[in-house]
This record gives sequence, structure tokens and C-alpha cells, in this order.
Amino acid sequence: MPSARRGIPWLALGLILLAALAGFGHLLTPGEFPYSRFSDFLAYHLAGKTVLFDSVRDGLGIPFWRSDQLGGSPALTNPQAAYTYPLHFLFYALDPVAALGPTDFLHFLAAGLMFFLLGVALRVGFWARLLIAFAGMFGFKLLMATFAGWLAMVPSLVFIPGLLAAVLWALETPGPGGAIAVALAGALCLHAGQVQLPAYAAGFIVPYVLVVTGRLAWARQGRAACAAAGWCGLGAVLAAGLSMMLLLPLASDGRLATRAQGSYEFLGAGREQPAHLATFLDPEALGTPLDDTYVGSEIWEETAYFGLVPLVFAVLAVLFARRRRATAFLGASFAISVLLAFDTPLLRLIWHIVPGFRLFRIPARFLFLSSMFGVALAGIGLDEFLARARRSGPTARRIATGVAIAAVLATVVEGTWHARRYLVMAPADTAMPSPALKAFFAQDPSLFRVAPVGRSTINAGWAAPLGVQLVTGFDAFNTRHYATYFDLMVTGDVQPPQARVWFDLPSSIARLDLLDALNVKYVVTPEPLPGRTTLEAVATFHDQPTFQLYRGIVGRDLYVYRNPGWVQRATWAREPIVVRDLPAMTEAVRANDLHRHTVVMCPGDPEPSGAESPEDRVEVMSARPGALAIRSHADAPRLLLVSETWNPAWRVTIDDHEVSACQADLALIGIPVPRGDHDIRLNFVPAHWEVALGITVGSAGLLLALAFVAAAGARRRAGPVTPPT
Repeated sequence: MPSARRGIPWLALGLILLAALAGFGHLLTPGEFPYSRFSDFLAYHLAGKTVLFDSVRDGLGIPFWRSDQLGGSPALTNPQAAYTYPLHFLFYALDPVAALGPTDFLHFLAAGLMFFLLGVALRVGFWARLLIAFAGMFGFKLLMATFAGWLAMVPSLVFIPGLLAAVLWALETPGPGGAIAVALAGALCLHAGQVQLPAYAAGFIVPYVLVVTGRLAWARQGRAACAAAGWCGLGAVLAAGLSMMLLLPLASDGRLATRAQGSYEFLGAGREQPAHLATFLDPEALGTPLDDTYVGSEIWEETAYFGLVPLVFAVLAVLFARRRRATAFLGASFAISVLLAFDTPLLRLIWHIVPGFRLFRIPARFLFLSSMFGVALAGIGLDEFLARARRSGPTARRIATGVAIAAVLATVVEGTWHARRYLVMAPADTAMPSPALKAFFAQDPSLFRVAPVGRSTINAGWAAPLGVQLVTGFDAFNTRHYATYFDLMVTGDVQPPQARVWFDLPSSIARLDLLDALNVKYVVTPEPLPGRTTLEAVATFHDQPTFQLYRGIVGRDLYVYRNPGWVQRATWAREPIVVRDLPAMTEAVRANDLHRHTVVMCPGDPEPSGAESPEDRVEVMSARPGALAIRSHADAPRLLLVSETWNPAWRVTIDDHEVSACQADLALIGIPVPRGDHDIRLNFVPAHWEVALGITVGSAGLLLALAFVAAAGARRRAGPVTPPT
């Protein structure tokens, strides 16, 4: 009997693997990838992973900076990058398109394992654990997030169940093992990059920990309460420490982000309507995006479905298993998470009073947590059903076991059916065709940027594979100074502060001087520009493939114009205007022509810039994302203007001596350079990088020490081993 019990986990793991192959094995098809016209992978993540792949292939390691869109931005610490997330390891070695399908498969498999561990932590039986594992792995919300190409959201959906399981374990058996489990699960969630769902989950898990430890203290079990709270807290601290290499630079850049200016309207509340409650019973009750019948905005955000069979057993758990461990917590969490998905006074109150909540969008994403809570309740409900049947006699037990097997099989069959319908494979070249633009830009050896008119003229997700650097694009984490610069360029005036995610260029640009200063050499449009434009038409390409989010691959004509006023990536500034604060800089940029002036704000008092000399020169010797080498000569002190997006984390050296960079023209970099010949280098290193990396390394050391302590304790509990005779 003991050996049979030890074999049950291996049997369960084998069944989970078989179910994953049955439902998602087609994701492993060589030469193909999961294609969807709704895919954020094509609209955004393809570029980010191409930046990583190219950097690693070229021997440069993990990139700190990316230059493919928005004039350049931090790479490693972007919340959606996930460059240090372990389950994205294939993106280091394979082209992103080739890595996508196997990576998606690994996440479905990992979801089954994490949900199975959640069943173990809930102390339910074998069949209930299998139901939890399969309902989690084939969860419609997870499937739809994959359909939408959410590389940054899927990892949280996979590992938050593991985090909940770790917390339940740490509370039940306080000790080093529980702390290690919490630390590893928490670190995985944080290294996934997208912090919205982990933050939401913490809002449920932390109160549960406080309630459990509070009850222990109330029952005069103070030592047990302190142990449970202490080991859980240590795990949480280690999880944060293991992620500090990302969190500390991200927190530093957070003060620059437009997200801090988000309004309640930007939150995107109100997507969920009473009609969406019908999706608890049928995921396509309001239609499906497969045939454009869905009546809402985005089904992956708004559907509440987590399986009809799991829903039935979840109801049974609430009705008949209220005394079981964690049932009350899971039931209350399910109800609250569903409530928070709707626009209510409670949601508005939370938006106003909870720090950081306004940084997130689309509260309907609480439904992702609702699915997890519902699936966990389903396992408890099935286990209670089986337990009551066992007490009723052998016949009832056999019937109940048959019902459990049927429930598990039905979950797998339904999930496989949905997976095969929504996760459709397409040839790899569908993801990244070779438009004529790629060859056109490749033949120009100069260092320049491109300004596409319209959102899909050059898909932002294609920028890095095409080898171009855009001034437009999409990013959920963008900076206020670039947004202000962009608005001034487009409209000629400063716009009210607001959070944003898209930067789209219209056909009419109010301030060409700002376009020139961004090193824009080419403008690409879907329609010919009016004859009065100062831009020079240089090429026309007919019926070029373009990717339009929600429409797919569309052929259209593209017109390329050369900008005769474009400014080199590094050049001497003209007539500097020195200001002391950001409002003054904004007003000066608004009021002055950047062809004749450069507005600069420096940490100290910059040396006055001398007059221009015919002998003065600037040459960019080498350039790669986040690193420029420049050689200069000036007969007098000058201000060097570098067309790289300003960030306080840029490090500048002149002849190997570190100097302070200035913020120039709102979004660019200014460097005061002494007279004479100089070698100037710019390198982007995330803010507080040495400190953050030290904390991460130190936390890893503490985790290893804790693992040794746990292993030694396990050996002591096992006692001496008697050798066989």
C-alpha cells in the first residue's frame, strides 16, 4: 500500500503530460506558430523577444535598452519584457516565432502542475487533484490569454496557483520548506514581469494569512501564529529580494511613467456588464471572435467561464463543504473578485485609496483570479462528494468514482475542443513576412529613425525584426517627457496630462523641428502626402504585407519620404537655452524652434557653450542599443546633443571620466563637452543596478542557506538509516 501511494503522484504527472499532449501537442509543430489576428505577440512581444534574441546571439547578453520603438526605452526592466523569467528560456536560443509554440505548450503543462500542487495543498484526494489540475490547465481564461498572445500575463496565470499552494503549505507546516516554496513561487510571479495579477492576488492572500495567524493568536497559540506569519513573511521578503534586480529600477522609472497620470476612465472599468454573467455557463454566450459575433470588447478580458463541470462542483463545495480547509476563503475570494470586475462604488473607493491600484488597467482581469478560486472550490466539492459517497457504502462509492472519472474526462475533452478551435497554427513566415521596406532601409548605412504615419503602417511588433527604429509604437510603460515631446510634435501644444499606451503619428505634423531632432530620416505613409510637403518622395511599394491588430495581415501600398531636415544621432547643439525645471523646459520647447535652439536642464551649472567653429566635428564611432561611442573635436566648450531618449540612468564618460548628462529638449540627452578632442561614451545601465543586483544575489544566497537548513532538518526527522543485511 505505501508503494502504491508513492506512485500516485507519478501517475498524476503522467496523466497531466498526456492531457497536455492531447490538448496542446499541436503547438509543438515545427515550422509553425500559434497565429491570431488578435495577437499581442505580433503587435508587441515579437519585437521585444527579437531584441533579446539578437542581443544574446551577438554575444551582448541580456539587453538593458531597446531602440526599436518610441525613440528607445529600457528593455530588461520593462514590466512586459520577462527577460529573466525561466520559462521563456527558449527565446534565448530560438527565433521568437519558432520559440512561441513550445513556450505556450510549456505554460499549459506548468499550469497543470501548479494546479495539481494547489490540490495537494488543499488536502483533497487523487481525483479531486486531477480535476483541479485539468480544469486549471484547460482553463478557458488561460486559453484565451494565450489566444490573445499575452506573453506577459500568461506566466502569472500559471504560477499564482503555485503561490497560493505555497502559502497554504507554509501556514499548515511552518518552517524553512514553506518559506522556500513561497519565495520561489513569488519570485517566478515577479520575474514574469506583469505585476498586475500578482498584486491583485496579494490583495487576497495577505488578508488570509492575517486571518489564519490571528485565529491562532486568539486561540492562545501565539508560538504557532508567530511561526506561520514569520515563515510566510520570510518567503515574501526573499521573493521580493530575488526580484529586486527588476523591482528597484522599475520603481525608480515609475516616477517618469505616464501611468501615474491615469484617470478612472483610463482604468477601463465598466467592461463587465450583467450580460457577461451568462459566460459563467457558456464561454461563447455573447458570441466569439472566431466569427466576429462577440458583442463585447475583448472576450479574453471579459469572459467568466472556467468550466461547466468545475462550476457545478464549486457550488457543491460552497453548499456542503463549508467546514473544510480554505473553503470560506476561496468562496469569499471568488465572490469579491467577481464583484471587483464590475464598475461599482467599491471599485472606485479602491482606486482612490489603495496605493498603486491606479497603475493597472482593466479590473475585469480580476476574473482571472475568480477562475483560480472557482477551480480550487471545484476540487473541494468533488472531494466532498466522494467522501460522502464512501460513507454510504461500496455501491455509492463505485458510482461516485465513476462520476469523478467522467468529470475529469469531460474537462479534458472540452478543453481540447476549445484549444483546437482557438489555438490555430500558421506557417512561421506569416508572423514576419519580408516586405520591400526591409531591403530599402537595409541599404542605408546611416544611423536613423523612421516615422510611420498611422498605427499599422509599420507594425510596432515588426520593427526589431525589420531592423528599423521607430519613434511611434505601443508600450504599457512609457514616460511622461517623451509623451509631452510627442504631443508637441504632433499638435504644436502641450496636452493635458494623461496615461497612454499607443503613440500614433498623423499625416499632418505641427512641429517638423521636433521630428528632425528625433533623428527621423524617413517617413512612411499609407497614402501619398500633399504636394506642399517639404518631405521628398523616394520610393513606393505596392501591396505590401502589414499586420493590423484585430484584422490580421492586410496588403496595402506604402509611400516612403526622405526628411531633408533630419538631424544626426549626435550633433553640436545650437544656441542653448538653460532652464532650471521641467515646466520651464516644456514652455521653452513649446515656444522655440529647435532648429535654432536647444533647451537644456543640467544637474549643475553647465559651462557656457562657445561659438561654432568650422573645425568642430562629431562622429558616431559605434552604436548599439544602450551604448554609443562618439569622437568629437571643438575649439571651445560646446553642448553635444544626442538623439537618444533621456533617462537619468544613462551613464556618460568623457575620456573615461564620468560626467553628468543633461536633459535636453524634454526627451533627448545633452552633454557639456570641454574644448579639444574627446572620446565620449554613453551606456545605459538600469537605475541602482549594482545595489539591486547585490540584493538579488544576496537573497539567492540566503535561499540556498535556508535550503540547507531544511534538508538538514529533514534528515534529522528521518532518523538513522539501517543498512540492509
